[in-house]
Parts: sequence; structure tokens; C-alpha cells
Amino acid sequence: MARLRATLAGGVVILAASAIISACGPKPNFSGVWLLDTQKSEYGAVQPPDSNTLTIIHDELSLRVLSVQKTRQVETSKEITFTANGAKTQNRVHTADGDREVTAFSRWDGQQFTTTYQVPHGGHFDECRDLWNLSNEGKVLTIRRSVTMPDIRLIDHRYSISMVFSKGRVGLALSRAE
Repeated sequence: MARLRATLAGGVVILAASAIISACGPKPNFSGVWLLDTQKSEYGAVQPPDSNTLTIIHDELSLRVLSVQKTRQVETSKEITFTANGAKTQNRVHTADGDREVTAFSRWDGQQFTTTYQVPHGGHFDECRDLWNLSNEGKVLTIRRSVTMPDIRLIDHRYSISMVFSKGRVGLALSRAE
């Protein structure tokens, strides 16, 4: 009888663990080419780009992202790498204000990829937080970004945007250097 109880208890533990693992499921894979849908995106008072294409290589804990963004005035490209284990990653990006060192911390929060990063600007750091989600059977990527920009007058400027990307065609190179 004791053996039966132990067997049943072990079976219950295995079923419970299986249910928890199934509920969490595998993490989404963001690999692919993603095209900004400006009609579905929400930029609020911020001027949206004319276009933005993300090319992402996602390999377990590592995401490598090439962003090519076009506005009426300029086309910019930046390549950034994230590590989804909470470790600090450093990336050097070119902005309108020159080259900047960006420090990021990224992790999984359930099925959502979260990254926070700091961009040095005028003696302080702009704080950004991105929340990445896949929907529509992996064909839609939504990135919700919150930005806090400290001001020298001790006033925080905050805004949020929501960028919606549709999965695009394959074949864009991740890095022009490759």
C-alpha cells in the first residue's frame, strides 16, 4: 500500500511538473525579417519613421538585431546584440548625436522578452524599456517601448510607443560586414 501511494505521489508530481512546463511553453523565436507597419503602430507625439526593417537572428539566449530605419532626412542602421539571461551587454550605436555606448539588460518574463537599456545623452542617461511579444502564429512582432529622458531642469520627459512589425521576406543580410 505504501508503495502504491509513493507511485501515485510520484505520478502526481510528474503530471504537475509537466503541466507547469506546458503552460510556460517554449520561448518565442524572433528570427526573421520584420517590416514596420506604420498604420498599426502608435507613436503618439513622436514622429514615426517612414520605414523600419529589423533583421533578427535569435539563437537560444542571444538575439542579434540589425535595424535599418528611414526618415525623410536620413537612413540609419544599427546592429545590436542582446543576451536574454539578465547579463549586461554593451553595444556601440551611431545616433544623430554621434556614436554612443548602450548598456542593456535583457531577460525572459514568461513568453515576453524584456530589455532595459541606457543611452548616455548630455551628461545623463536616457532610460528605455522594451517589451517584445509575438502574436498571430508568429507573424506579428509588437515592441512596446517606454522612454524616460531626464532633463537638466530636473524634469523627467516620458513617452511610450508601440511598434508593430509584420514578418517579411527572407534574404536581407544581417550585417553589411558579413
